[in-house]
Amino acid sequence: MILSKKEEFKRGDVAWDQDELDRQNIANYLTPILDSIRQPFVISLNSPYGTGKSFFIKNWKQQLENDGYKVVYFNAWETDYAEDALVAFISSIKNQMCPEDEPQNSDNIQKLNELFSKAKPYLNTRTLPVFAKIIFRLLIGSKTLQEFVDLPDSVDAELTSLIGNLSSDSLARYEEAHKSVEGFRIFLEETVKELVKDIKDENKKKIVIFVDELDRCKPTYAIEILECIKHLFSVPGLVFILAVDTDQLGATVSSMYGLNKSGEGYLTKFIDWQLNLPKPSAYKYSEFMFNHFNLIETKKFESGDFDLYQGKQILIGMVGMLANTYELSLRQLAHIFTEINLHLRSPQSTCIILVSLISVMKYVIPLSQLKQYCLGECSCEPLLDKIENDISSEEYKKSNFREWVRMKPILHAMFLTEELYMKLHNENDLVIQKINEFNKAGTHSEEKHILEKRLRYIKSVFKASDDLWQHYNPSISAYVFKELEAAEFLTGQPVK
Repeated sequence: MILSKKEEFKRGDVAWDQDELDRQNIANYLTPILDSIRQPFVISLNSPYGTGKSFFIKNWKQQLENDGYKVVYFNAWETDYAEDALVAFISSIKNQMCPEDEPQNSDNIQKLNELFSKAKPYLNTRTLPVFAKIIFRLLIGSKTLQEFVDLPDSVDAELTSLIGNLSSDSLARYEEAHKSVEGFRIFLEETVKELVKDIKDENKKKIVIFVDELDRCKPTYAIEILECIKHLFSVPGLVFILAVDTDQLGATVSSMYGLNKSGEGYLTKFIDWQLNLPKPSAYKYSEFMFNHFNLIETKKFESGDFDLYQGKQILIGMVGMLANTYELSLRQLAHIFTEINLHLRSPQSTCIILVSLISVMKYVIPLSQLKQYCLGECSCEPLLDKIENDISSEEYKKSNFREWVRMKPILHAMFLTEELYMKLHNENDLVIQKINEFNKAGTHSEEKHILEKRLRYIKSVFKASDDLWQHYNPSISAYVFKELEAAEFLTGQPVK
C-alpha cells in the first residue's frame, strides 16, 4: 500500500467503521439536538483546517441517512466555480434527494425544477455585481428601497452616484427581485414539505444540509453561500450544518467587508449555534495511520513494540508526542505517515526513532535548517534541546514509550558524522580535564555539577554511537532525510 484511496459512501453503507478518534460520540450527542429543531437553523462545527471535519460530517451524514433522515452533502469548495451559489445549492438538493431511477415527471423533480424558475428574478440581479450590497441589504429584512440611506459610509459615495443614474425600469426590476425572494421562500417551504411528507417520525421531518470546505472557497463565493443560507433558504424544515474553520472564515469576511476585527460578530448573523469540535488525539490517529498503511507488513518492527530502534510503539509514541507538542493537524499527520510508509518500504534497514523524528520536524522547523542537522553540517544539539524544552510535562506523561532523556543521546548519535564525533570527543577530554582540576582543588561548585552532568551525557552519546554502528551505516540521518525527501516528492506534499 503506497497511497490511501478516498472512499465515497454509498446508500446503506455503515458509518463510523474507521472512527479511530471516537467522533461518533459527538454525533450521538448532536443528533437529539437536531431532532428538537423545528425552525430554520444553522449550526457551525468549528475546527482548524486539517483536523477531520470532513470525515466527521460525512460519517454523521451517513448515520442520519441510515436512520431515515433526508440529508444532502454540499462541498462548497468543489462548486466555487459556479456562477451563483443558489443554483449550486438547488442542483445538489435535486441530485441527492431524487434517486437516479425516479421518473423525470415525478412531483419531487418537478418541484425542484420549478425552484430554478422561482429564483430567476433574484439571479438576474446577480449579473450586475455592482448591486450586490444593495441586494444584501434588501434581503436582511428591508421592505422598501429606503434601506439605501442606511448603508455604511464606506459605500455611500459609490451608491449615491449609482442611484442618481438609475432608471425607473432598473428600480422596478430590483423591486421585483426583492418580492421574488419572499415568493422563493414560500415555494421552497412547500417543496421541503413535499420531500419529507413520507417520513412518519416528526423529529425527522426535515432536510439536513451539510456544507463542507466553506473556509477554502473564494471570499466572494463563501459570502454568497452564507447569504443564500440565511436569506433564501431560511425556511422551516431546513437545517444547515457548516463544517468550518471559524478563524479562517472570519478572515475571509474581514477581507470582503474591510472589517478591522476577525469578522466573528458578522458571522453570528448567519450562524445560530456554534460548536467547537474537540481536539483529536494525535496518538490515536498515529496508531490508526500505522494500521491504515499496514506498516507491520514491512517487517521493520520484529524486534518488539518498545525496541528503541525498531519498535512500533516508539514510532507511534514519538510522532504522537511531537504532533501534540507542535499542534500538527490530522492532515499533516496523514502526510507524515504517507512519507514514513514510503520510506519503510525501501529495502534498506532503517531506524524507526530517527524516521519518526525527522518526518515530523520537517513540519516544524525550516527544511534548510533540518537538512544541515541531518547532513552533519552542524551539531544537532540545538534541535534536540529545542524539542526537550518544548515538550510539556503533560506530554511526557501521555507518551507510551521510554523517557526522552534516554532517547536524546541515542538520537544525537544518529546525527553524528566523523567530524562531529571528533568535536564531541575533544569536548569530552576538555570536560574531564576541568573536573579533575576541581577535584584537585577540593571544591564543589555548581559549575562542577554542570560539567559532570555534561560528561554523563557525552558518554551516553558515545555508548549509543558504538551500539548504533554495529547495526547501521554511518550518516544514517543523511540517508533517512534523503529518503524522506524522495517520499515527499512522490506524494506531492509541500513542506512548510
